[in-house]
Amino acid sequence: MSFSRCFQTVILVGLTLCLLTSCAREPSWNDRMAAGRAAYQEGNYKKAEESFSLALRDAEKPGSGDARLSESLYELARTYLKARDRYMEAEPLCERALTLKEKSVGKNSAELIPILNTLAATYYRQDRDGEDDGHGNFAGMGFRAKELYTRALTIGKKNPNANPLEVAESLNGLVRLCSLGIFDDEMMFEKAMPILERAQQVREKSGGQEHPEVAQCLVDEAALYVLLSQRRHQKAGLVDAEALCKRALALQERTVGSDDPGTASTLDVLGQVYQEKKEFVPAETCFRRALSIDAKTEAAGYRGSESRLHMTWLSEEQVRDLVVKPFETGGYRFVPKVYKDSPKGFTLFRGREELVEQELSHEYPYEYANISVVFPLAKARLEKKLNVQSKWGGTAKLTGDIWARLPAINNLTGGTTPSLIVGTFSGGMNSCCTDYEIFRLGNKVTDLPGLQDMRVYEFTFGDFHGEGKLMAIGHDTTFAYWNASMADSPLPGVVLEYSPKGWRLSLDDMRAETISQEQVNRALAECKQADQRTEEEYPQTGKLFNMYPDLWTVMLNMIYAGHAADAWAFLDKAWPEGKEFCNQQDGGDYLTKAQFIESFKDQLRKSPYWKDLQLLNNGQPL
Repeated sequence: MSFSRCFQTVILVGLTLCLLTSCAREPSWNDRMAAGRAAYQEGNYKKAEESFSLALRDAEKPGSGDARLSESLYELARTYLKARDRYMEAEPLCERALTLKEKSVGKNSAELIPILNTLAATYYRQDRDGEDDGHGNFAGMGFRAKELYTRALTIGKKNPNANPLEVAESLNGLVRLCSLGIFDDEMMFEKAMPILERAQQVREKSGGQEHPEVAQCLVDEAALYVLLSQRRHQKAGLVDAEALCKRALALQERTVGSDDPGTASTLDVLGQVYQEKKEFVPAETCFRRALSIDAKTEAAGYRGSESRLHMTWLSEEQVRDLVVKPFETGGYRFVPKVYKDSPKGFTLFRGREELVEQELSHEYPYEYANISVVFPLAKARLEKKLNVQSKWGGTAKLTGDIWARLPAINNLTGGTTPSLIVGTFSGGMNSCCTDYEIFRLGNKVTDLPGLQDMRVYEFTFGDFHGEGKLMAIGHDTTFAYWNASMADSPLPGVVLEYSPKGWRLSLDDMRAETISQEQVNRALAECKQADQRTEEEYPQTGKLFNMYPDLWTVMLNMIYAGHAADAWAFLDKAWPEGKEFCNQQDGGDYLTKAQFIESFKDQLRKSPYWKDLQLLNNGQPL
């Protein structure tokens, strides 16, 4: 073989080996991050999570550098939050990313804004969903979110080169918190719109008008108009909001597809726009469409939109809106009687025949008072859920197809004659009430046992077990204002069943498993922290035990699930030895533990379900 031929062979073999080596090369950190970002933009969050997890593994290796580690932590946290709503896992990743980034760029760099926004979002989700921080602290998550969003917004204002999209997200976060009542800033909504519009312009300039993220900018603006309608009763922007949502929806259907989670979120906001405009049919269509997308999204393990919640609110508002118009079903026509915006009664017709003219038992003078026909649910099932972390108490909740409603006039109260449920709401705030009056129809109208003085909390009626029996789900307000503000008062959930003698607790539906030791420990830690905070803020109180409602919230959760013995055991563990409780209900007197127990029992006996609670707890002392 000639030297030339030999040399060519060596070169060929070398090139082949180089190609094989290149093909077998492990993807680099840059490769994994690029793949993760591409998958994230495409909405393939599972692939994005896999890529960012591998990138984080590489970044954790010695010598990789803090910059890579911080970036990997942030991208994985962002994916957790976006895709699966795993905010509890995203939080520590964000905190690590923020600490590392602050070390490298300082505490006032615009590079911190996206990390601050994501960390704030984890706190916002925890506050909204009633989660604790892993140490038994159930409160303050919303205020932590506010601090982070405010810091991000401040940094953005001081840095002219800050990304306008990231600054807009900071402000958007503050708007969400303000709308939830976390804090009050009358100018927040006015500040937000120009920044959101600027973010849209920047996105269109950088990625073009067909970029999928332009749709999100449009939806953010529409959502702000919805909040202005809900919080300020400013309806003028709803026309613009509808146009923005429709433009966003068309853009998403062209780019990411009609089944994308982002499309569901846009449909959800569009449904809220229609709901604010009192256009309930298109609102329901949007929510149902979003729910069909959510079903596919959630089946893959990812977070859907909030359409299920808004669908529930829509059903309630459809009922409330009947104050302005008659209702007709099954040959019956219901006509509310309203005088100076206050409901006084109703007239019921069968065909042209006037069956009854009914005056209500109460007069409601407030601006938002109303009267309405109540629609029981036809398709629903009860899911027992006891949640010690919730201030509102544990209760069974509805699952399944809960939207189908029975005709307002039906025979669920027994017998063969149809019945009618009429709800009246007094208007006002915490001192107001909702009454439900039930009438059996026929040649004459018979007044059946109803539910009175339910305060602002509505009951949901339905045939929840498919047995043709009328049931109701709501809250017991016996402990409203008992040593606490209305906002902090525990209102245990109740499941009721109708009988001709009145409403009774449905004992089988009320019974739930006892609270786990882990939940008990968390609640004990919260009581202890509340007491410690009081000692720090008011050291002069000495032996005063300021437990707030956290203690009797847990006790009521246990009692209303049939575990009174656990409630008293919990009290024994939670009460600090030698301390007294300041009883706001009885003029601020200090009570020993024994005196507190008597006061608590006296209040519990005032419950309309007291006798049933004794049966529910099956001989355990109450």
